Amino acid sequence: MSDRVFSHEETAQYHERGYYSPKRLYTEEETATWLEEFRAVEGGLRETRGPGFLRELPTWMGKEDQEHPLESWVRKIVWDPRLTQAVSELVPGQLLLRNVDLFVKEPHTKQGLLWHMDTEYGGEDPDGIVTAWIALTRSRHSNGALWFAPGSHRRPDVPDPKTEDAAAAAKSYGPPVQVRLNPGEASFHHGRLLHTSGANQTPNRRIGLAVRFFGSEVDPKVAKCGSPVVMGSIPLPGIKFKENSAFPFTWWAPFDNR
Repeated sequence: MSDRVFSHEETAQYHERGYYSPKRLYTEEETATWLEEFRAVEGGLRETRGPGFLRELPTWMGKEDQEHPLESWVRKIVWDPRLTQAVSELVPGQLLLRNVDLFVKEPHTKQGLLWHMDTEYGGEDPDGIVTAWIALTRSRHSNGALWFAPGSHRRPDVPDPKTEDAAAAAKSYGPPVQVRLNPGEASFHHGRLLHTSGANQTPNRRIGLAVRFFGSEVDPKVAKCGSPVVMGSIPLPGIKFKENSAFPFTWWAPFDNR
């Protein structure tokens, strides 16, 4: 894929603000198809394993001794060249995959995510870690969309992320920015950008994939990733990687909304 996904101006905005959103990656038609495929797999799991099927699913994809029912579905989206090309334009070196999270925010869910960053809170501030958040359904304030603190990726002062320090730091960067996405659109944010999400006040689910990448110039220890997956076909010297392309996968779906 030779054509750039981001213009030079858009890339500059990403590095200045710590995010870029929205960016159309996939058509609404193919996104609707992926959503139906997911619902079909999920429905089958409910029928065969009962409502607690989430606890029984493997937490890794690509392991030879584990078969994940969503693996082919996830790989179809994550390995799509439109996504990998976009992220490659934002990180230095060869592209590596850290992990994938599927976020299913159930109707009338009261829980959200507190202000946080996707990488460790101490040490260096690498520019080579990025999260791509891909919307499979509409994402708005009413159903728990993401909010960003622009510019907070520039070494925010967060002594202890488990306290209110992260929220206080986010407020110091001014009004947060709401991430409004339509199906098939994605947002991209720096690994140290402060972000949060709210409750789903609607009768419909909010579903999205968070895919975390980093460049080969970033120490995997800084990215909290022992053995990344090399997205290209050529192994990198000096980097321990998953020969069978195994990567962590989590499904965050709060079913207890009370």
